[in-house]
Amino acid sequence: MLTPLHRGLHLIAATAMTCWSLTMVGCVAAAPVPTLSQQGATALLTSESELNIEDISWINWAIDSNPSQRRNWENIKLWLVERKKTQTHAMLGRLGRVTRGELNISKLPAKCFDDLLCEQLNTVVEVVEKIPRDQLRDAVVQAEPYVRAYIGAADTAAGLTPVRALPDSSLLKKVHSRKFRQALIGRLMFRNVPVSKSAQGIVQAFLTAKLRKISFEDVLFLKADFLKPTWPPRSQAKEESWNAWYLVQHADHIPDFQFEMLRQMEALVQRDEMFPDLYAALYDRVRLNVGLPQRFGTQFDCVGEKRVPAPLEQPDKVDAYRKGLGLSTMAELEAHGTFFIDCSAQASVPRPQ
Repeated sequence: MLTPLHRGLHLIAATAMTCWSLTMVGCVAAAPVPTLSQQGATALLTSESELNIEDISWINWAIDSNPSQRRNWENIKLWLVERKKTQTHAMLGRLGRVTRGELNISKLPAKCFDDLLCEQLNTVVEVVEKIPRDQLRDAVVQAEPYVRAYIGAADTAAGLTPVRALPDSSLLKKVHSRKFRQALIGRLMFRNVPVSKSAQGIVQAFLTAKLRKISFEDVLFLKADFLKPTWPPRSQAKEESWNAWYLVQHADHIPDFQFEMLRQMEALVQRDEMFPDLYAALYDRVRLNVGLPQRFGTQFDCVGEKRVPAPLEQPDKVDAYRKGLGLSTMAELEAHGTFFIDCSAQASVPRPQ
């Protein structure tokens, strides 16, 4: 039986698919993607306006027989390498200032950190580069209607929320609608669709890129509207706190912000004013984002169709760490499925990093 959320997903996606698949009055065609100048990608890839990331057709640069078009793809790859170096260096400085030696950041992986265009391009390029060139053209054709439909669904869902009727000015409605939109994209991302494995990887990559953009927007919302100026105790904002935590948990592009929120939550946990399981999940997320193993065993990866914990700091002590926060053991966690991802739909999908 479909839950109300699943029915909503099917309806929104089906509506978007129809609009993108047919020439209909009221449907807006995707804008043509401008060609990058051969003077180099660095100067031109500094503004989102230079490239419509959500239009899948730019992937064709990776398979185009025209040398100048193919060079566009190579320019993007070169730009990403240099941009990740720059952003990682900047993030090391930012993390050093906020962590003040409390966290080992020497293993920080090279990423796009806090650069939206870099984040979106890198998410797609990493997946496309893993697909054999003789399969890529067909994979793009198969993936295109799903990419457009699902991105359309995400845009349609902006501002929607299944919670009870609340005034638009309500903080709970604002934060819940943002959490709902992120969760919706996550569900769409790991749906099995009747396409090849490579095509499904492309669909997932474009949805991940869309999620990156939304996460950037949601962090700005948190800073402007939710933090006044710090994380509120759950006795004052229980539902708001839970939904806002979800937005922080997925703001992997700015681990320094995640760490700042973690520090505020730690003080609240000690006063029983923050959910300890949410604190533990963010604690683990921050550690993984800076290249360290997790402590509480809240984060999982998929190996085939099997869920396995992401690397653990001390596997023999994880239950003791969890007990210290009043959490269940790892065995109990597995039995209840808490925080688990569904690996069945992801078993053969190249996961963007």
